[in-house]
Amino acid sequence: MSILESILPTPGTITQEENIPAELRNVPQWVLWKPVIKDGRVAKIPCILGGGNLDYCDPSKWRSFPAVVADMQSDPHGRYGIGLVLNGTGLVCLDYDNHPGDDSERARVGAAYIEEKLMCDAPTYRETSISGMGQHVFYRGVLPHGRTGGVIPELSLEIYSHRFIAITGNTASWGSPTFVADGQAIIDSWGLPEIARGSPTVEPTVALGRRVDLSDRDVFRKLEIHRPTQYAWLGSSETLHGLRGDHFSKIIGDLDKITGDPVQIDRMIRKSPMYRNGYNAEKYDREGEAWLARKGCANMFENWLLGARSSNDRHLPFGEVITPERKAILDSVMVATLAHQKAINQERVPVPSIPRVPAVPAALTNSNPAQQINSDTSAIDYWAPATPASVPPHVLPHVLDELVQHVGDSTGLDKAALCVLALAACSMVTSDKIRIQPVRSSDRWRERFGLWGIGVGASGAGKSPLINIVGKPLKAVDKAIRDSWARRCDELRKQATAEGKKLTDKDLPPCPDLILGDTTTESAQDAMMCKNDGVGILDEEVTQFFAGIDRYTNSGKGDVSPNRALWLKSFDGIGDTVRRIGRGKFHIDNISVSIVGCIQPDPIKKISEAGIDDGMMQRITPVLLCDRKTGTDAPIQDVLDKYDALIYRLAELTGQHVVGGTHRDGATLFFSAEAQQVFRERQENTKILTEHFSEIYPSLHMHLKKYDGILARLSLGLHMIEYASLPRMDYMQQHWIPNVIEVATIRRAEKLLFDFMLNHAMAFHLEILGSGHDATIRGIAGYILTHKVELVTLRDLQRNVAPCRELERRDYTKILDRLSADGWLSEVQPGPRSTSAPQGIVNPEVHVRFVKKTEEERARRDEIYRLASGIKYKGRV
Repeated sequence: MSILESILPTPGTITQEENIPAELRNVPQWVLWKPVIKDGRVAKIPCILGGGNLDYCDPSKWRSFPAVVADMQSDPHGRYGIGLVLNGTGLVCLDYDNHPGDDSERARVGAAYIEEKLMCDAPTYRETSISGMGQHVFYRGVLPHGRTGGVIPELSLEIYSHRFIAITGNTASWGSPTFVADGQAIIDSWGLPEIARGSPTVEPTVALGRRVDLSDRDVFRKLEIHRPTQYAWLGSSETLHGLRGDHFSKIIGDLDKITGDPVQIDRMIRKSPMYRNGYNAEKYDREGEAWLARKGCANMFENWLLGARSSNDRHLPFGEVITPERKAILDSVMVATLAHQKAINQERVPVPSIPRVPAVPAALTNSNPAQQINSDTSAIDYWAPATPASVPPHVLPHVLDELVQHVGDSTGLDKAALCVLALAACSMVTSDKIRIQPVRSSDRWRERFGLWGIGVGASGAGKSPLINIVGKPLKAVDKAIRDSWARRCDELRKQATAEGKKLTDKDLPPCPDLILGDTTTESAQDAMMCKNDGVGILDEEVTQFFAGIDRYTNSGKGDVSPNRALWLKSFDGIGDTVRRIGRGKFHIDNISVSIVGCIQPDPIKKISEAGIDDGMMQRITPVLLCDRKTGTDAPIQDVLDKYDALIYRLAELTGQHVVGGTHRDGATLFFSAEAQQVFRERQENTKILTEHFSEIYPSLHMHLKKYDGILARLSLGLHMIEYASLPRMDYMQQHWIPNVIEVATIRRAEKLLFDFMLNHAMAFHLEILGSGHDATIRGIAGYILTHKVELVTLRDLQRNVAPCRELERRDYTKILDRLSADGWLSEVQPGPRSTSAPQGIVNPEVHVRFVKKTEEERARRDEIYRLASGIKYKGRV
C-alpha cells in the first residue's frame, strides 16, 4: 500500500495519559491536535476543540494538561490528540522515525543507539509515537549554540527543543522510567554544529553542507531518495492543485538542501515536465511586481529561495545506497503522487453551464470560473433554459451543511436557497464591528459580513417555508433584544419612581430592533442609530422594500435620491451625518442592513427597469429557486436546533471575543500570508473576468466588480461561523477566536462564490433582469436561422425583425458586439461606404447546429402568418 493511501489515526483512542510523567504534565503548554492528510501524509495540526487551527507558538493558546485531556476525552470518536509545546521548557525530545520510506540501515542503527547507548547510560522516559513505528525520548537539557533543533542523519534521529510534540503516553513496548532524566552530557556528546546565521542570499553557497559540484542527475537522484513526493511533482506535467506557490516553495527549499547553486536549481525546474504546464509556468515566471520589489526580490524564484534559506537548518546527505525494498517504496510514492495529482485535477468538474454566456478570452487561467462556465466556445443557444448550480460539497461549516442537506431532503425545499439565505441570516446577527481588512497595507478598506441574500422564484417554489425555517431564530433574537429593552425600561421606571420622578416614553431609550419590518427611510435611520452594529430585513416578499425605496408621499419636500443613497450605503456599513429641516442634524455611526428574503421574477424585473442603474440590483446575492420537490419527511428537529443555536451564538459574539478586539471598538481580522496570496490571485482573475463583461453585459459587469469585497465577506463569515459552531461550554470567553483567517477558509469561500453564487448571479442578471439576451436578441437569432442569413445589416434588421423597427445605429453596434461574443457572428466588418453601419458575417456553424430550432422557429412563424392572414400588416415577424 502506498503511503499516500494513509488512514487517519484516532489519537484519542491511542493516548494513555496516565503514563505521562509529572515533568511533562506540570508544564502548562499543552494543545490539542488533529490528524490531517497533507500531501499524501498524515500531518499533526494543532487545533481547538471543533477543528479550528491554532498557532502553537502563541502562548495565549497554551493550556493546562487536565484541560486538554478533558477536551480530548469529550470527543467520542477520538479525533483529537494532545501535544506539548517545548518552547522554553528546558526539555529536549529525540524523535526517532522508522517509516516505510526511510533508509532501513539508518533506522536499524538509530534504534540500536537508543536501546544500547541512551537507555543504558541515561535511562529516561520514552514512548511510542502516534504511528506506532517511531519513538519519542525526553531529556532535560538545552541544545548548544542557541539551537532549537538538529538532526543526526546517520541515526535517523531528529532533536527538538522548540516545537510541538504529539504525546501518546504509550510506554508498553519499552517499560521505560516514568521520569525525565538529565541528558545534558549526552546532548553535548553529539557535537551539534553552530547554525549558519545572517541574512539569506541568492548567491551560491556551501553552508550547512550543501554542495555545488553535483550534476543535475545526482541532484534529481538525491531528491528522489529523500523527497519522493516533490520528485514526483517535478516529473509530472499535471496542473498543480492547491496553491502553486506552496509547491514551488517546497521544491526549491528541498533542492536548496542538496545543491547550493541557485542557477542549477532554476535550470532543473525549467527542464522538468512540471514547468511545461502553462498554468504552472505562469506562476513560476512572475517578476517585477511591487510586493516583490519591497522584499528585495526581482522575481518569484528569488522570493521562494530566500524564504527557504531563512528557515533551512540542515542539508540532505548524499551517497545512500537504494535497496530493492526502498526502491519499491519510492516507486509506490511516485505512482501514487501522480495518480493523486491527476485525480484532483479531474475532480475539478466545470460549473453547470448557463446558456447565453459569452466565450471568455484565452488569457484567463484554468482557475477562472468563467472559463469553467464557458467550456463550449461554439454559438450560444439563446432558447435553452438556465441551469443554476447546486451547492458545492464540503465548503459550508458543518452546521449549515447539515441544514442544507438534511432539511432540503426532508422538506423538498431548494438546497441552494437554503444555503444563501442561511448565510445571509448568519450575516444579519454577526456584529458589524467585527470586520476583515482584506489588504494589510491599508486599514481604509474593511468589510463586514453582511449579505443581501434574496431567493428569486415563482409562486409555489417554497418561499414562505424557506423564510420560516431560516428566519425563526432571527425573530427569536429580535424578540430577546426587545425583551431586554423592556426590562431595562422597567428598571429605569422603578429607579425614577424611587427618586420621586416620573418618566415619559420620550425619556426612555429607543428600542434597538434587529428586524426592521415594514419601514420608511426615516424610521430605518432611527433604528440604525439605536443599533449601531447592523440591522436586517426579513421578508418572504421583499417587493415592498424595493418598491418603497423610491416612494415618497410629501411631494415637493422629499426626493428619491436621498432614499436610494441611504440604502446603497447600507450595503457597505458606513457612517454618515443626516441633516433635515424638521428632524435636525444627527449622525449615524453605522448605516448597515443585511437582507434575508425572497421575490418573484416579474416584480424584481419591473423594479429594476423602473429604477436608475445605480448598483442597487448589483448588491444582491441572488439565488434562483427551483420548484419544490417531494420531501422524505425525515426527522430534522435536531438539525434545526443546531442551526438556531448557531444564530444565537453569533448574535452574542462581539469584538472582545476575537484576538485583539474589544467590546466597544470591535475587532479587525486579517488573511494569513498564504490566504493573502490566494486573495491577490483571485483579484487578478476577477479583474480579467469583469473587463470581459464590461461592454456586453453591463449589469453583470457591475455585480462582478463587487466580488473582491464579497469574497472577503464570505471568508470572514465562514471563519466566524466555524468558531461559533464549536461544541464547548466556554465559547464566550474573551479573545478565543483567532484574528487571522487561514488559507483553507478563503479556499472554501472562493469555491462557494465562484463555483456556486456566480452561476446564480449570471442567471439572475442575464435571464431575470434581461441585461443580456432579451426578446430582441432572440428575434434576430430567429431571423438569421429561418432566412438562412449570411450577412447581418442594420437595414435588414429594421425591415425584418419587429423589435428592431426603431433600432438606432448605436444600439445596433452593441447588438453586433454581443452576437459576435456569443459565437453567432464570425466577424464584424465595416460597411461598404465610410458612412455605412458595420456588418456582421454569420458563423456558418449556427445553421448546422440549430437545424431543429430552425424548423421549430419556421413553424412558429408560419402559424403566426396563418392566424394573421386577414390582417393588413407590412413587414415580417
